[in-house]
Formats: sequence, structure tokens, C-alpha cells
Amino acid sequence: MRIELSEEAAEKILNQKPDGAKLILNLNDGAGKFSDLAGSCSLDLAFDLVFADSNEDLHEYTAEIDSDIGTFYAKPYSLDYLDQDNHLRVSGMGMLVLSGTYSGTISGNVPVKDKTSIAKN
Repeated sequence: MRIELSEEAAEKILNQKPDGAKLILNLNDGAGKFSDLAGSCSLDLAFDLVFADSNEDLHEYTAEIDSDIGTFYAKPYSLDYLDQDNHLRVSGMGMLVLSGTYSGTISGNVPVKDKTSIAKN
């Protein structure tokens, strides 16, 4: 599985990413340490891009997704919502958009969240 990033999306992410931070593609479904939404019956998918400390316990995020800017970690079951080939781009409104080659738009707004210890201080 892979995520291709547009040049603009890669720049947007890397400009915010703390040195050494891991990249998490978090399905924000109420499960997992980085989910901040309660469970939902909505048909919409909510993905977040989370920066985590390099020593963070990621036992819930064992799936690995290759990309041009490094490995994204994810909850294994969240891969069911992705295509084999996925894309992150910046919309005209400046939001990150996650789409699949075959499924089209997966998440129309992928917020970037810094959960590193640097951000907590």
C-alpha cells in the first residue's frame, strides 16, 4: 500500500513536522490513543494526520503505508477503507484531501495534529 503526495501536500506536512516525529494516518473513529472523536454512526470517514514522538508506543498502529516522505503508521483495520494506491493533495481551500485511485475521495479534510511532547509543552 502506498500514499503518493502532491508536492504542495508534502511541503505542507514537512513544514509542520517536528524533527524525528513519526507520521500516523489515524482513522478518527473513537478507537486508539490519537482518536479524539466519540464513536459515530456517520457514513463519512474522518482521517487525521498525526505527528507522534519517535519513542511513542504505537501498538495500535502496526500497519505501515509507504510514501514519498516516509512511513505512515495506521490501525490495521483502517486499511480496509483505503485503496492500494492513495493520494494526498491540497484542495483549493488549503485542506489536505485523501483519495484512492479507484474509490475517489476518502476523506475531504485531513487535519494535521501535533501530538509530540514538544507540542505538549
